[in-house]
Amino acid sequence: MIGGTGSGIMTGILLFLLYAIGHGITVVIVGTSLGKFSFIQSGKGYQKFSVIINYIFGILVLVLGLYMLYLGF
Repeated sequence: MIGGTGSGIMTGILLFLLYAIGHGITVVIVGTSLGKFSFIQSGKGYQKFSVIINYIFGILVLVLGLYMLYLGF
């Protein structure tokens, strides 16, 4: 993106640094707050829901993969 606009290397470094800081902050927030929600995973309803969601998303990934394969031919 930066290379095509003719901006200097400092602009690219600054944008990359800001991206890295933003991404790092997100990872830290998610990592620290994950322990607060561990009680949800211990419930029986969550385990059933998790299995159903895994099957649904697994089928969705397969269907999208087959569709992209179809588009390739």
